[in-house]
Amino acid sequence: MNFTSTLEQIEKSEAFSKFKKKNEKAFLCAGFFVIDYESGGEQQQLDYCIGENEIYTFVLESAISIKKAETIEGQKTNMPPIEKNMDVDLDDAEKILGEKVKEEKIDKKIAKIIAVLQVYENHQIWNLNCVLEGLEILRCHIDCKTGEVLKFERKNMMDFVKRVK
Repeated sequence: MNFTSTLEQIEKSEAFSKFKKKNEKAFLCAGFFVIDYESGGEQQQLDYCIGENEIYTFVLESAISIKKAETIEGQKTNMPPIEKNMDVDLDDAEKILGEKVKEEKIDKKIAKIIAVLQVYENHQIWNLNCVLEGLEILRCHIDCKTGEVLKFERKNMMDFVKRVK
């Protein structure tokens, strides 16, 4: 699975052609991918902005579906455009992540990767959130141009649970 092939399939589809005719100024603003190593399942979607508060999601399954994304009422999305040509695709980011996991001597297997292609702090990144065996989470940001790991942290899922007294 990679961004480039997902982009090609979506942008060559009839659904996208119709959308683009109605929304000439629409631009790619995010990508969302799920890789589930345990079930073998995958999810691929690309988001296109057409205004401050309008985002449309194209989901690639057996067919391509389109739906208007729900946004928080009254909040502007202000999502910058995604550069379609990049040096580090999702499969490259997976390899970089694997090397970093070995370097950090993490011996637990990755069960699932939730990958978001986005612009963050003026970098176009792969924001990888990984679920490990044993309720651990890896969060990794990889620059799409250089392949540099900008952020890498390991947390226990219990760190995210709020304790109520």
